[in-house]
Amino acid sequence: MKHHIAEDAAVQAKKEPIVTDCTLSVDLLTGADEIAAFMFGDPKRRRQVYHLCNNGELPHFKLGALLCSTRSAIKASIAAKMAKAVAS
Repeated sequence: MKHHIAEDAAVQAKKEPIVTDCTLSVDLLTGADEIAAFMFGDPKRRRQVYHLCNNGELPHFKLGALLCSTRSAIKASIAAKMAKAVAS
């Protein structure tokens, strides 16, 4: 039985790519302070982050009570807003 489980694990390992870098940990921003530091260069501007989130202007999600976002989502959101402004 153990031999069969080992074979199943080996087959599964071949199907799934091995992730060698932790891109999510690099991309993830946890807390309004981190988001404010990324966006504005100043963690003290966290109130502005809350304001943008409440108005639906900033992509975000909650992990428990912790406000989170990703660098890539923020950059994409800003790029989309810039493209829309240029097109107008």
